[in-house]
Amino acid sequence: HSSASAPHLLHGRSRPRRRMGSGAASLKVDGDKLPETQASPQCPPDAGTGGSVAASSSTAKVHHDSSAEPMHMSGRMSSKGSTNACSGSRENRGIRKTERHSVVAIGTSVCHTGSTDSIVALPTPTVQREAKKKPIDAKTRDFLRKILRKHFVFMTLQESEFDAVIDALGSIQLNSGEVVFAQGEKGDSCYFIQSGVYSVSIDGKDLKRLGENETFGELALLYHMARSATITCVEAGELWQMDSASFRGCIEKLSSTQHARAETFLKSDHNFSGLPAADIRLLARACSLQQFSDGDEILREGEAGNWMFVIISGKVVPTDPRLSELFERAGSILGSQGLIYGRPQPCGARAKGSVTCLSLARTSLGKLTDRIEDVLRRCAFKDVLSSLPKKANEQEFFRCLSEEEQHRLVSTAEDAVFDPREILVVPGDPAQLLVVIEGEVAVLPSLKLPVREDRDVLKVDNKEDITTSAQRVLTDGMGWGIHPELLDGVPMSAFTIARTRVRVHRITYNSALAALGDSIANIARMNDIKKVLSDIFLFKNLNREQIDRVVRRLQQCRFSAGEVIVRQGDPAQHF
Repeated sequence: HSSASAPHLLHGRSRPRRRMGSGAASLKVDGDKLPETQASPQCPPDAGTGGSVAASSSTAKVHHDSSAEPMHMSGRMSSKGSTNACSGSRENRGIRKTERHSVVAIGTSVCHTGSTDSIVALPTPTVQREAKKKPIDAKTRDFLRKILRKHFVFMTLQESEFDAVIDALGSIQLNSGEVVFAQGEKGDSCYFIQSGVYSVSIDGKDLKRLGENETFGELALLYHMARSATITCVEAGELWQMDSASFRGCIEKLSSTQHARAETFLKSDHNFSGLPAADIRLLARACSLQQFSDGDEILREGEAGNWMFVIISGKVVPTDPRLSELFERAGSILGSQGLIYGRPQPCGARAKGSVTCLSLARTSLGKLTDRIEDVLRRCAFKDVLSSLPKKANEQEFFRCLSEEEQHRLVSTAEDAVFDPREILVVPGDPAQLLVVIEGEVAVLPSLKLPVREDRDVLKVDNKEDITTSAQRVLTDGMGWGIHPELLDGVPMSAFTIARTRVRVHRITYNSALAALGDSIANIARMNDIKKVLSDIFLFKNLNREQIDRVVRRLQQCRFSAGEVIVRQGDPAQHF
């Protein structure tokens, strides 16, 4: 390939190119000698790849001038071992696992080597085959109707509308090894599997297999995105294809009903209810309604953050067990970190029973207002705070707060960017929580390196790696200053220094105190007590204000093992 047609093969790789000159060529395959040809005199360096090689089934040595300039290309080859010839391509494409013959330079020749990884990275040609319209018998029609009833896009269609959708489908017969579509291609249709087995791969990595009754390809149509994976037929089978025009027609029929349901939900959800009515309508139209069955994978841990899901009904099981309580109620949000911060999803999730969600694609973000994006950023930061790593005995402070308290606390957060070696915090600074969104921050109990001040910015004035003396290095999604700083208002006790360019969110103790009316430690303690009281019959019928009044009057007492708490016959003054 020339650099113009395949830059990914020729640029940005550390593999050296070997330079060889021109000469006579003799090509041997399995011991059969082919006619020799005389190469032309040496050409200028920019005349193109050239030289001559010989191939033999026996072992041979390739001599090359390792000191030659790698980009000089010259010479001419015969038609069977000549300029622009290729050796080893069948092996690297996976047709053969080992080289079937040796290649020997007869004189100096110029060759370019391509790694197996480079070949694998090339897109596999897809099947250019039109779906055939054919009569659909009653058995097949029932089969397709069952798939449509379970599909998140088509499940809300009326029974009378299913036949119109089925009549728009075309059949495709596929053989093993044929590619349905490749990652990065434009999505122009979706597919329903009647038979066969199909592999799903992303960036050359085989992730899972799809079989009868399953569907694929609808997300690219739904979100106007390129294909996110490559689908290859593993066992021969039949697909039913729906083209983009038919798909859009179904979406238009369903959109008014789905938008109304989405609007109703968003108006009642605490995250979005504060938005103006126009913004809620805009967000509802940017979302789509999706239905998941028990065990369905909603998010995959580590995948690109292209979608966010808001649970309307049902329960979701996250891969991180610490987050299980968060996903068991309507309004829970999945995937906001990946969508807003543009990083791989930190946590996966599966449906527990039937789950209905609103889904929002990354491609829709540009259509939303600044107010909506601000709400989404707050949701993402809530997700980060809920999943902060903690020490064994450290309190889960954020999840001890009520939804309203979480919302007020997140509203106080500040966003900042620091350059490498810039000091974020020094010992004695006011109490605060720092959360790393992107980059690396070193935490040092003391600092012996020289520091300079430049326009109110403190920087470590030394090229020495600060991590050598760091107590801890914080990366994406990690925090510093929870306890006792943020919870109890204790001043900061260590230096925090940007190791790379870093983006952080910050919540100060004073801003949290002003927003919540009390320290987070006291509020978390009271909320724990409220949970206990909610299970006691005496307090079940008290309103929120009465419960708060009771909790504030309670005093904490500690008793040693065997110590008497109340004695029979004493006046009943406490409970």
